[in-house]
Amino acid sequence: MVALVLCAAIGVLAAVRRTGPRARSTDVPTTVVQRGDLEMKVFVKGELRASHSQMLAAPPIGGGALQLTYLAHTGAVVKKGDLLMEFDPSEQRYKLEQSRSELLQADQEIIKAKADAAVVASQDKVALLKARFDVRRAQLDVQKNELVSAIDGRKNQLALEG
Repeated sequence: MVALVLCAAIGVLAAVRRTGPRARSTDVPTTVVQRGDLEMKVFVKGELRASHSQMLAAPPIGGGALQLTYLAHTGAVVKKGDLLMEFDPSEQRYKLEQSRSELLQADQEIIKAKADAAVVASQDKVALLKARFDVRRAQLDVQKNELVSAIDGRKNQLALEG
């Protein structure tokens, strides 16, 4: 076995000497290295997904459906503050004007109720003054009757004596 390993080593050594050192070939293309931008174009098939996305939902409103008047294109690049979607505001404007009208009507009813209350208060004040006057007049009539009765009683007594 040692002889076999020794034979293999001699064979390898002979093969290396026969080929000898190789001369370098000058046929290899070379270039000078320069710093610059590297442009790469990659053509692949696949699906792109946004790294950050948000679900857009319509605001809750009382009754009725919202109509979209503008919607940004799917996949469009957007920045903060860009308009993504817009709803038709006509129904909300109508409801706002209707509510304002109802508010003005309620304000007018309050003003009328206050004026009516002031009229009733004035009428009550006049009625109270008239009632006090009537009470005082009745008191004076009672005193007058007592005085007239005393005078008539004295006259009757003088007539009886005389």
